[in-house]
Amino acid sequence: MKYLSTSIILSVVIFVAINGKKHPRLPQTRKITPSPPNWDKWEGKYPFSVQVIVDNAINLFYRRTGNYFKFMDIVLKQTAFINGSRRYKVIYNAAKCILGKPKKCIRKGRKCPNKGKINIVGWVRKNTLFQAILKDNKLKRKLKLNVTNLENDESYEKIYNRQAKQFYKPIKVPRRMVKNI
Repeated sequence: MKYLSTSIILSVVIFVAINGKKHPRLPQTRKITPSPPNWDKWEGKYPFSVQVIVDNAINLFYRRTGNYFKFMDIVLKQTAFINGSRRYKVIYNAAKCILGKPKKCIRKGRKCPNKGKINIVGWVRKNTLFQAILKDNKLKRKLKLNVTNLENDESYEKIYNRQAKQFYKPIKVPRRMVKNI
C-alpha cells in the first residue's frame, strides 16, 4: 500500500510538472497564396494581334538560343487581368527549323538585301509546344514578353518600352462661333 500511494503521488507530480513547462503556443501565421487567375477567351485581334505576339516570341527565342522555329498553329488564346495589368497568353505549336549557311552578297559596294535573313533548309516534323505571355503594364508604359518552351521549361523574357501617347488634338471651332469679318 505504501508503494501504491507513493507511485500515485509521484505520477501526479510528474504529470503536473510536464504540463506546467509547456510554452504558450503562438498563433501560426498562414501564408495566403493567391489563387490562379481566371483566364478568359480572347479573339486575338485587339489590342495586340496573336500573329505579332507569336512572331516576336519566335524571334526572341531564336536570339537567345540560336534555334529557329517555324510557327505551325495556335492551340489556345486567353487573356486575364492580374495585379493591375492585362496579360495575353498564347499557346502555339512550332517546328524546329534546319538552318543553312547565309547567302553571300554578290553586289559590291551596295547594301545586301539578304543580309540578316535566315536561310531555312527544312524543318523537323515533330512540333514543339510554346507558351508566350505578353504583360501590358500601362502605368509604367512597358510591355513584357515571356516565352516558355513547355517541353523542357526553358524560358526567356524581354521588356519593350511604349511611347507616350500624344493627347493634344487640333481644336475644331464651330462655324457659329467664328465671327464673320
